Amino acid sequence: MKEIPKKLLSIMMASVLTLSSVNLASAAESNGMPQDESIPEGYKVIKQYDINDDSTKVKTPLDITTKSQLNSENRMNEFSTEETKDKTVADATYNDYDIQSTNTETHIYRELQNIDNGTTMNQYVTDVATTATPGDRSTQTKDPNSDITLTMRLFYHSSSKGDGNTYLGLEKIYYRYDGTPDRSRVVGIDGTAIQWGPGIDGHAKTQEMALSKQLGYELGTTNLVNLQNKGWTEVLDGGLATQLGIQLTADISNNGFIHSFTSQFFINGRGPI
Repeated sequence: MKEIPKKLLSIMMASVLTLSSVNLASAAESNGMPQDESIPEGYKVIKQYDINDDSTKVKTPLDITTKSQLNSENRMNEFSTEETKDKTVADATYNDYDIQSTNTETHIYRELQNIDNGTTMNQYVTDVATTATPGDRSTQTKDPNSDITLTMRLFYHSSSKGDGNTYLGLEKIYYRYDGTPDRSRVVGIDGTAIQWGPGIDGHAKTQEMALSKQLGYELGTTNLVNLQNKGWTEVLDGGLATQLGIQLTADISNNGFIHSFTSQFFINGRGPI
């Protein structure tokens, strides 16, 4: 067989490596969020799915709640006095936000197997985006140029136990706020990650982790909430009050006013179908 010239072989190998990198990164780059490539300790991957393929999409009951509140005292770092967005505060007429949730979908992305006992675990990724459009006081119209968009990616898993039930566990949550810096700024973020529901011992679990208050957030920065090593107990899929997810509140400065933009994303625990 004719030998392939070394120079040509090097080019071919480089092309293969480049294409492989593009395929691995494509899912992560679809909304600018990372893909979780880490493997939980004690498990091995038995099947990997392409989350850009519609065939991997599953239906997961997701409770999305959003609201906007206006700080009536109009002070940059003091948020103790607030009015609901439906009320007129001071001389402001249009300081409320229109909030819309879009691009909500869940995909199975990996099947894992426990190396010791052979049990399997499915991993899922849920992508959510919600956009808040503020009002412009001077024109009394909505101002789409001042949009703030929150993009989130939640990683969680489901596993079957010896009692015949399926249990759920959060793994990682990525989130990012985007917007136009000279129109709207995020001056503070705080929140809480939760995993509630009955554990395998039958007792109710109310596991929570408060996020440290972040001041001076730079738009476009992706933050990670890593729950893999928290030691939280998995909760019953379909159990009473089972919820997994996060609540985030961003304090947004726009037109001299401060709004609190609160978003809740909770998986209700009725199982992917």
